[in-house]
Amino acid sequence: MPIAQKTIRKKSGGKTRAVKKKPITNSRNVNALQNGGKKYRSLFDNSNDAIFLTQPDGSILDANPAACKMFGYSLEKIKEIGRNGLVNITDPRLEVALKKREVVGKETAEITMIRANGEKFPAEISSVIFIDQDNQKKTSMIIRDITERRQAEKALREQDILFKKLCSHVPGVIYQFMRKPDGTYCLPFTSENIKDVSGFSSQDVSEDFSLITRFILPEDLDKFISSIELSAKHMTAWKCEYRVQLPGQPIRWMLGQSTPEKLADGGITWHGFNTDVTEQKLLEETLRESEKKYKFLIENMRDILWTMDLDLRTLYVTPSIEIVLGFSPEERLRQSIHEQLTPYSLSIARELLTKELDLESQNNSIPERKVILELEFYHKNGSTRWLETIISGIRDKQGTLTGLYGVSRDITKRKKMQEALRESEQRFSSIIATSQEWIWSLDIEGFHTFSNPAVKNILGYTADEIVGHKWQHLIHKDDKPKAEKTLAQSIKNKKGWTNLLLRWRHKDGTYRYLESNAVSILDNNGTLIGLQGADRDITKRVRAENALKKSESKYREL
Repeated sequence: MPIAQKTIRKKSGGKTRAVKKKPITNSRNVNALQNGGKKYRSLFDNSNDAIFLTQPDGSILDANPAACKMFGYSLEKIKEIGRNGLVNITDPRLEVALKKREVVGKETAEITMIRANGEKFPAEISSVIFIDQDNQKKTSMIIRDITERRQAEKALREQDILFKKLCSHVPGVIYQFMRKPDGTYCLPFTSENIKDVSGFSSQDVSEDFSLITRFILPEDLDKFISSIELSAKHMTAWKCEYRVQLPGQPIRWMLGQSTPEKLADGGITWHGFNTDVTEQKLLEETLRESEKKYKFLIENMRDILWTMDLDLRTLYVTPSIEIVLGFSPEERLRQSIHEQLTPYSLSIARELLTKELDLESQNNSIPERKVILELEFYHKNGSTRWLETIISGIRDKQGTLTGLYGVSRDITKRKKMQEALRESEQRFSSIIATSQEWIWSLDIEGFHTFSNPAVKNILGYTADEIVGHKWQHLIHKDDKPKAEKTLAQSIKNKKGWTNLLLRWRHKDGTYRYLESNAVSILDNNGTLIGLQGADRDITKRVRAENALKKSESKYREL
């Protein structure tokens, strides 16, 4: 870089005068600056996010290829239309963000952008004001399209609403029960109606299992605890009937059923349900439970740009590493690759490098090739983060591989969400498989699209004999008008039904009384596409009630 200009005092004719000495240019420093510019340009051109170099008034000086692709314009057109041609100027968040950036010098915000085809999309924008080498005020902007994130969040909300609808129709409490390695118990998850059973909310009982056991009758408590220990010892399904009594309420019978699963830390988790079977004890009735699904999605992160030599030493890393992994860029440069990656991820990285060097030695490499890896990095606080890393090669003028550069994005939330989804689906499958209620789905034409195995115990048919067929031929002729009217109203109003009592023909020709509850299934546009529900066999209860009515009638006749 140039040596600073100096003023030298010289004597001339007995007088002293000032002479300005011209700057001397260090050619080695100029070369370093040029090389640095190439490195930054490479990162600029290869970023997955749109990057703009702008002026505070909104004019655009430069944009990377990702920006042109994101907005559908050429670089020349982007420069021509400026900021107001890319952003939805009616978005009230725009003015707020610009004012804050002017005051603070930087800002991160979510603003609506517009593509060349007129399509509007949500974007996450990070902008900084800086002074360039000519002492001119400039701004940089990094724009990320977050359309997929918003769609994932919407899908998660819809699944949450569906889950809550289904839970509200389940006659009991869905839960996840856990015995920790130290032998203590907790309830990480319970559906909201736990309050009806215990008087406490899900949050209250999540870490204090004694809130549940304190209401179990003393004569049943030993049996209750012993049954859990027996299930844990042999890893067999848990089932227990026990009595509870809340203050000021009568004694109630509860039925608990669940399936154990061994955890990696030595603990055990049970997925199942508890239900009030007091009425069943009096009228031989069983209550069952329905389905649930729970999804989690996704990420709110910033990318890390970096370069490495072929010994996997970090040569450069952007400041965003401190946000994602807690290390400053200076700390990162001092770390070995062993201090950055977990052993398994390090083996993957080394294997990739070895393979690339083998291809290089055989002249079979592809200079433009990019590799995408999911690697686990250490965080400064001792935890780890999963980063999706896009890796490319750095080559000299002769095309020889000299290093690596890449972009790493934090996908830890996505990883955890995938694991949570897997566990949720396992819980859902376990509950559906063990439920003694007939859980089913219908399309709007009246064909069964799903049936759980419980239909075999209730009507004598296998699930395969139900799916793909309509239901009308199984309904008692006297109940068919009521059933068809209810279905028609449900389709018209896009709503399900509750406590619908119908007589269904068993495979042996006899009839069963089934009490049905259903909810509507709507697509993203609010169009009804089917119904989901759960039916329980109350034949014994109805017959008991009818016998009681007949007995009372005879008594009155006497």
